[in-house]
Amino acid sequence: MKSNEIYDRKLKSIAESAKNAFLEQSDNYKQKLVYNLLNTINASDYEKFQWMVLRAANSSRRGAKDFVDSLKEFQVEMKTKKFEDIAYAVVMGIMSSYSKKEE
Repeated sequence: MKSNEIYDRKLKSIAESAKNAFLEQSDNYKQKLVYNLLNTINASDYEKFQWMVLRAANSSRRGAKDFVDSLKEFQVEMKTKKFEDIAYAVVMGIMSSYSKKEE
């Protein structure tokens, strides 16, 4: 398996664990969190991003441990150009946990 495929799988895994960690949070809370996370991504502030994500995950009752464990795998990469890939995977995971609205 190529290293890019492994990296893509790891990104999908962190997105899925982010989704599970934030399922119980309100959509309003997640919208505010995503907005703030996108601003830190834009500023390339990985330390603030990590602090915000860990703080938010700690307030979650379910799936937080798996999410934090997934995030640990990316500690070295968070300080490189791959920060944006990892951060956007987390944001996409959080966004995929929004409640489904019935029309």
